Amino acid sequence: VAGWTWAIAWDVDPGDGVDPAAGGPIATDILARVVSRADGGSIIRLQLGGPRTLAALPGIVDGLADAGLRIAPLAEILGLTVGE
Repeated sequence: VAGWTWAIAWDVDPGDGVDPAAGGPIATDILARVVSRADGGSIIRLQLGGPRTLAALPGIVDGLADAGLRIAPLAEILGLTVGE
């Protein structure tokens, strides 16, 4: 892609950007979707300011750890060092 070094896509999207009043998931749904769909190397798309994302986040972190997964910065996954 012109001028872009990387094109990144995610494989887990819990739909957390949609308000529950509009049919979006509540925190427990977000948690279940992420933990059940993630595996080693997954990139999880979470919405900044999603209406229930923050409430789901502690459970996501714990659930992934319980599944033997760890959260890593994208730069680490791509093998980059800061500033590249």
